[in-house]
Amino acid sequence: MVSSAIASEFASFANLNNLLMQVSVLGIVAIGQTIVMIAKGFDLSVGVVVSLAGIVTVYLQPYGLVVAIVAGILVGVVVGMINGFAITKLNINPLIATLGSMTFVGGITLGVTNQNPVSGTDMNFLMLSGNILNWVPLPFLFLMGFLFLTDRFLKNYRLGRDIFAIGGNSDAAEYSGIKTDRVRFLSYVLCSTLAAIGGILLASLLNTGSPIAGNGMELATIAAVVLGGTKLTGGAGSVWGTFWGISILNILSNLLDLTGVMSYYQTGLQGLVLILVVIITTISAKRQKNKGGMLRTFQ
Repeated sequence: MVSSAIASEFASFANLNNLLMQVSVLGIVAIGQTIVMIAKGFDLSVGVVVSLAGIVTVYLQPYGLVVAIVAGILVGVVVGMINGFAITKLNINPLIATLGSMTFVGGITLGVTNQNPVSGTDMNFLMLSGNILNWVPLPFLFLMGFLFLTDRFLKNYRLGRDIFAIGGNSDAAEYSGIKTDRVRFLSYVLCSTLAAIGGILLASLLNTGSPIAGNGMELATIAAVVLGGTKLTGGAGSVWGTFWGISILNILSNLLDLTGVMSYYQTGLQGLVLILVVIITTISAKRQKNKGGMLRTFQ
């Protein structure tokens, strides 16, 4: 009886619509995280960028919706530029640089809002999270568009190929003429910009910007990217793999919600999934390396 009740709730229109919305927002943010991780980095500040971009967009609605959305996107651009500058020009470790950004931006976000949500005044903003054909959330179409464009960008354009090159071997990429600092800098700008877009779409759902809207997204996106096959060592990965990673994690989280499992246990489960995937990929990489070494020995 319990399983059938859960199955019926899971298959309901409201639940599936909500699931697509969650996949859309996290998926867009995770696309940016994929770009950075292919380049052998990661970004811990994506969650606070999601929160701040949503707040800025909602707060500036009286100046016009276009102005508000552009300002929200610029939040991501600026944070990405700060991260990129700190990592490429100041040679700060990505962990420290993005952790610093996360702490700084998160503190500003909580201080400006006094830890309270900010409500919007322009109801047209809600249209960004509306349904197409009465059942597909518009953000899901945005996600599909970003997946297609980013996949093409990484495979068919020089900058995309350079991202793979510096992730695979930064020194070799630099010797071949690739401006590695420039590529890394742009990868962080793209990551934060996509996080800001995700934050704007999330805020449009209730026309509200929350200082805690992006909490935990840094862990969720990294877990999804790794689950989707992107190497922690860089140089290999796929945004479509990340999409499936996000889908698996969200379906699992949704089922846990339906069974009444608390959110903090779900966060713990995400961390466990990340650890298990890292262990599995590490063991697999060692086996492949050992096989390669044995093959060279026999040859």
